[in-house]
Amino acid sequence: MAGRFALLIGTGSVRDGSLPPLATAPADVRELAALLRDPYIAGFDPVIELVDASTQQVGRELAHILDRRHRDDFVLLYYSGHALFDDEGQLHLAMPDTELDLLSPTSISAAFVAGEMDRSRSRRQLLILDCRISTGLAVGASAAAAPTGGNGHAKTGGPTCDTQRLADAFHSAGHGRVIFAGCDGTRESAPGFRPSHPLLHGLINSGNSPFTHALIEGLRGAADMNRDGRITVDELYQYAHAQLGQCTPWLLPSRRGEASSAVPIAYAPRRSSVTATTGRMSRIPKLGGLISDRYRALAVLEEGGLGVLFAARDERSDRPVTVRCLRPPRGNERSPSRTSRGPSRRNSSAPTSTQLLRSQ
Repeated sequence: MAGRFALLIGTGSVRDGSLPPLATAPADVRELAALLRDPYIAGFDPVIELVDASTQQVGRELAHILDRRHRDDFVLLYYSGHALFDDEGQLHLAMPDTELDLLSPTSISAAFVAGEMDRSRSRRQLLILDCRISTGLAVGASAAAAPTGGNGHAKTGGPTCDTQRLADAFHSAGHGRVIFAGCDGTRESAPGFRPSHPLLHGLINSGNSPFTHALIEGLRGAADMNRDGRITVDELYQYAHAQLGQCTPWLLPSRRGEASSAVPIAYAPRRSSVTATTGRMSRIPKLGGLISDRYRALAVLEEGGLGVLFAARDERSDRPVTVRCLRPPRGNERSPSRTSRGPSRRNSSAPTSTQLLRSQ
């Protein structure tokens, strides 16, 4: 029987103070691990959490979890922290004991990770990277014109979100490998950044990085776009990409590799049918906004003449729900889903009716 194995790594701080702390990294690992471990959602076992672990420990666990795997085993690797490029353009993942002047022996290189994944027998591999990437690092003469640090050293600078370059560093054709690469998305000076966007406000204030927060919401059920009860790797990426794309193009993640739809990454939580009118609204809400001051609209599942069906989250119970916002019948038409004892409404601009259709 195929197994499901997960290793989640988070680096919140570097001891020598050469890199700014990332407060969301420990929470990213903890919350994502809880979902992956849940037997009713993802069912990964074991799920190993390494928060602020040493380079040696992380390297050992990476090699161990990829070793002695079978072809159909699903191996998921996740990293939240700093991504650093040396003066030869090689990518390294920062650990608490990383020294910028000695990247090779004090960090986890992309070459090491890709090599261990290449050697593994597993052909179902998912690598998720949620990184703070920096410009101004020494990247060698062949790369973009960033100032060099010299002597094999890294030189930190401002954040960037070159997620395609990040994904490319770990890609290897023909190994059943999929790579998601996202950035923390905190720089307000980024092109198209709209801090007032309600969805972005929710992402930034969630306690997680925006990319990981979108993945968490997707695994909780919002990514099950076709409502078949299965969340595939494709659906999870498409959901996260769509959520971040509504805020600013600068936040968009990148992807490399193709995944098989035969094995889902998770199953949508079962929901019992409930019908309840929750109130009236002046207009159909926008994504990221609150419905009836309670349900956070996460994604549009269906849209038609009667209204819009949203994947949402109950802010009070912290559970995924499905909410339909119904438009009132026009003219002498009557809604097929309910009856009215009074006269029909003829004003097409009347408030919409909101119904909670499903909850966990």
